[in-house]
Amino acid sequence: MHLFDVHGANARRRGPTKILSAPDLYTIFRGSKRDLRIEQFFSKLEFDFVRARRLIEAEQFGTGDSAADLYAFVGAMLARPPHRIDFFKMQWASIADKMREIRANINPAIPPIRSLSNGPRMNVAQVQEHADNPMGTWFPKSVATYIETISIQFGCDVLVNETVEHSFLTSDTNRPDR
Repeated sequence: MHLFDVHGANARRRGPTKILSAPDLYTIFRGSKRDLRIEQFFSKLEFDFVRARRLIEAEQFGTGDSAADLYAFVGAMLARPPHRIDFFKMQWASIADKMREIRANINPAIPPIRSLSNGPRMNVAQVQEHADNPMGTWFPKSVATYIETISIQFGCDVLVNETVEHSFLTSDTNRPDR
């Protein structure tokens, strides 16, 4: 396969197995044990989404569980792209580096900071754990927050396209005005 950057330049060849797989991306590692809880959760969400999609295609979609399945699927999809996970891992790693830098400097110039909360604080090891082990620390809470936000803050409109063979719309990339 040929890969290009976002501007269509800088072509390079890669094998499909290196592009289309991300083994253990959502696996929680506890020593030598693999915890597949997140992967199993995503599998259930995908199964429920397929069921809800079939109801939509049969024009039997209602509210309640079907709508909740859509909200959960959409919320999880917002949290799970690898580039988002990598972004947050880099953020946590940067915070841990800054914490170490401040501790290493004998006389750090720390500006006065007004506490924003009196809640729990994290030490360097805890912050580094967030960078090194997202699946075992912050990622499950992030998924739950996205799902809760989607289900509470947003409604779900189901659009049915009756002009083509496939009536379920999954993106707006084929819109004529784009």
